[in-house]
Amino acid sequence: MKEKDILSLQEILKWIQSYYQSNEYHALKVLNERKTMLDIFKKSKSETVHSAMIAWCFANDEFNRLDESPVLFLLRLLAVNAESQKNVYLNKKDGENGRLRFITDEMWNDIVSNSIKVKVDNVYTEEKTEGEKNGRADIVILLTAGEGKKVRICIENKVGTNEHDDQCKKYFNYYNNKEDGYINVYVFLAPYAPKQLSCNNFICITYQDLLDNILYPIQNYKEFYSEQSYFYLDEYINTITSIKAEKILAMSDSYKNLLRDFYYNNEDLIFAAIEAVGDENAKKQARDIRDSATKYILTYDGNTHEVSSHSKMALEVAKFLATKYKHDELLKKYGKVKSVPFISKEMLYDKTTKEGKEPTKRTYEEKIKCTDGNFVYCSNQWSSDRVNALKDKIVENKDEENIKIS
Repeated sequence: MKEKDILSLQEILKWIQSYYQSNEYHALKVLNERKTMLDIFKKSKSETVHSAMIAWCFANDEFNRLDESPVLFLLRLLAVNAESQKNVYLNKKDGENGRLRFITDEMWNDIVSNSIKVKVDNVYTEEKTEGEKNGRADIVILLTAGEGKKVRICIENKVGTNEHDDQCKKYFNYYNNKEDGYINVYVFLAPYAPKQLSCNNFICITYQDLLDNILYPIQNYKEFYSEQSYFYLDEYINTITSIKAEKILAMSDSYKNLLRDFYYNNEDLIFAAIEAVGDENAKKQARDIRDSATKYILTYDGNTHEVSSHSKMALEVAKFLATKYKHDELLKKYGKVKSVPFISKEMLYDKTTKEGKEPTKRTYEEKIKCTDGNFVYCSNQWSSDRVNALKDKIVENKDEENIKIS
């Protein structure tokens, strides 16, 4: 075994030791082992129980006495999501094209202008519907909005399965045919937005939407309602953000922060583990996830650019430098950066390597044309250590006035 390999092994052991000693590791371990009441009663995967808890949030008298009630939070979320999902279509009426929203234009304007008042009249779960195929709507909210407008919000809730038996189409037809004076709003709630539903009138929201836009805002008012209500709400938030589940319904703010800190404090070890993965597709997915947590601001030509990964950042820098240097001069100045464990020393490659072969796609991002018309290749093997080494090179070569990485 070479001395370099021994040093690398020592680095790995040092990182693993710091990994097990880190506060983030122990905090994540505690989160992973935590059980909520629904876990204890083995109901954390039950759609019926989730629907009952969500319905309770909207029906709770304590919550509805707040200035910002849960239903108001929901209406705002639906208004935003309906627009982003293009849940808007043209309706021909009296020979004119009019824009028909998921709710009346008047109510839409009241929602987005924050001038609407709502009162919850009733909340049902598992409401039986009748028709060609009987079924049960998961959550139905009846409310009075504005000056006496009656609104029905029908929520189809999915925790672990997709829509089946054209449920959305069935519920839409049932409630639209009632003609009881209600304005009907249709919602599809699931961990992830579905690719397609049997009815386009449903507005899609995720459990992450529910957490960020409804549950967390309610929780922020905790001094205005009872400890018992807070306990139930907190337990439910803990349930849907549990990392014990096979499918995480939503990610809590504390979990996001822990993961971010864990990543930055163990970046070298994580990078080494990714590079050790044999499957190239899995390695690419892992790199994409890793890179999604990385952002740089590049300043050149008097402009700033936000870049979202180590490799893209290096590529942008290499492209800029190639506009200043000839091929040979660029390779001499930036061909290598200081040695970093697990990573090739090369920043830029010539058209041919020492073995006389063109570099493989695994080792370079793309070819870049220099001022003299010749090409170089930018390495795609990057970490935060290499970025710091590149910063040092930029200063050493007196290019810091032209390009800056921050």
